[in-house]
Amino acid sequence: MTVDSKQFTTRLFSILLFSLLVVALFSTVIYANEYDCATGRHRDVVVSRVEPTSTENGLETVQCELCGRIYRFVLYYDPGHSWGGWSVIIEPTCTTAGLRRRICTQHSGCTQSEEMPALGHDWLVEITPPTCDEPGARIYICSRCGETRAEPGEEAIGHEYAAEITREPSCTEDGEMTFTCIRCGDSYIEVIYAVGHLWGDWIVEVQATENEEGLEVRICTVCGERGEGRIIPVLVIAESLPLFNIVDAVAAGSSAFVIAFFCLFTIPLILAIIKERRHFAAYKVRKKTTAERKEQHDFRELY
Repeated sequence: MTVDSKQFTTRLFSILLFSLLVVALFSTVIYANEYDCATGRHRDVVVSRVEPTSTENGLETVQCELCGRIYRFVLYYDPGHSWGGWSVIIEPTCTTAGLRRRICTQHSGCTQSEEMPALGHDWLVEITPPTCDEPGARIYICSRCGETRAEPGEEAIGHEYAAEITREPSCTEDGEMTFTCIRCGDSYIEVIYAVGHLWGDWIVEVQATENEEGLEVRICTVCGERGEGRIIPVLVIAESLPLFNIVDAVAAGSSAFVIAFFCLFTIPLILAIIKERRHFAAYKVRKKTTAERKEQHDFRELY
């Protein structure tokens, strides 16, 4: 080792020693400021420690290194409960909470209580089907407490009627038609009005004679009832008169016969006269027309 090396080593050692002295001095100042027994800031260290058991407390002893003060701490034990079964004190319901309790088998008088939550409803559903008149419903019944609530179901389905003639109408009496619901049996009746008689042709029941009136009636073709009859007048037989015996007719006072005879001869005569007048008028027209045509022809030949 050379002289320079020795000098470097000596200097380095001196620097390290000086640094250790400075650190020690600084630590002493800090330590003095951190602990102050007068103000209760002791520098405690554990002197002894007894661990707790399952039945007894433990003990820890500490002492101040500066002033010698001794302090002891009690280390409490964990009893280690051995719980029995739960006993229900208040039964829970569907809407209210219950209460249960258990007792430690190792330490008498040590109990633990716990709230039991409400059970809530256990709904069972009953469905009421709709009827013809009433809507259906859904009924909820709690299996535990019996509380019920209802909700509307399907709407009423209405009646379905079937018609049946329960009494036939006649000519004079009304009939009946019964409408019955095929689902619920509800029914109502409507009237079938009487149809009235349907009369046939008139039938002569009693012939009329010269001295007595006759009678004719009509029979209903539906029920066969005999209707009201009507009178046939007495027969009138006219006496035979010669065709040209006008004198006897007038003497007998038969003016109708005279008038008929007069009309029989005068009407054809009047018609013949009217016909002849028409022929004469037509002849005059034709004659005039022929004369005019002749004049026109002569005039053309002249010029």
